[in-house]
Amino acid sequence: MLCNIILEQHPDILRSTDVPCKRKGVLIIEQRLLDGTNAAAGVGTSVQTGVLSRKQMIADLTETSRALEARKLKIDRVIEALKAEEAAETAEGEPDGQEGEGTSGSDDDTEDVMEDSDESSSI
Repeated sequence: MLCNIILEQHPDILRSTDVPCKRKGVLIIEQRLLDGTNAAAGVGTSVQTGVLSRKQMIADLTETSRALEARKLKIDRVIEALKAEEAAETAEGEPDGQEGEGTSGSDDDTEDVMEDSDESSSI
C-alpha cells in the first residue's frame, strides 16, 4: 500500500525494468522420467485400498520373507563363488615353496608401499 502511494506521487522513479513481466508458464514433463522403473515408484492409485485382514497380512509378509530369503541365498552363493575364486587366484599366484614367506613378511609390504610413495612424489 505504501509503495502504491509513493509510485502515484512520483511516477518517474518507476522504470520499465522494475515492472515484472508476465510469462506464460508451460509445464514440461520429460518422457524419460516416466519410462522404466521410475514410473512405478512415483505412480500410485488415488483410491484408498481395502483394509487387509491379519491372515492376508501374514500371508503377504510370509511371501515377502520367502522372496527375500531366495535373494539372500543367491547373494550368498555369489559371495562364496567370489571367495573361492580369490582363494584359487592366491593359491596359483604363490609358488609351492614360498607360501609362508610371502604372507609372513610384513616388513616387505611396508617397504613396497614406501617405495611406491617415493616414486610417485618425484613425478
